[in-house]
Amino acid sequence: MPRKKRVVPPSLDGGDIFGDSGITLNYKIGEWELRDDSCIDGSRGWVHREQSLKNIDAMLKKIVEDDLYLNAKGLAKKPLGRDYMSTATRFANKMVSYGLHPSGDKDSLRKEYYPRIIKHLHALDSAIKNKS
Repeated sequence: MPRKKRVVPPSLDGGDIFGDSGITLNYKIGEWELRDDSCIDGSRGWVHREQSLKNIDAMLKKIVEDDLYLNAKGLAKKPLGRDYMSTATRFANKMVSYGLHPSGDKDSLRKEYYPRIIKHLHALDSAIKNKS
C-alpha cells in the first residue's frame, strides 16, 4: 500500500528569479519562496534537525568563546594533552562533561556532531585567514 502523501503548507509569497546571459534576456534561473513559522514543512526528522542545529550552535559557542579555539590568526594550537578537538572521543567526553548534549549519548556526538563541528571550525579558520 502506498504511503500517504505529505501535506506541504503553502508559502506566503513566491516568484521566479530571472537572469541575463548576455545573449538571452530574462530567462528563468530559479524560484524563491517566503515562509515563516506558520508554513514550515514539518516533514520527518524536522524536529530533530532543529534541535541538532541548536546543539551545534551551543557547542560552537563554548568551543570558540570559552575555550578560545579561534583567535585573530585562526585556529589556536593547544597542547596535545589539553586538545579535546584532536579526536572524536575526547570531544564527546568533553561535551558530556559540559552538559551540552542532553541525552549524554557519546555515539551521536562522535559520529554526527564532531564532523560537523570540525567542518564549521575549518570554515571559520579559512574565513579568518582569507580576510587578512
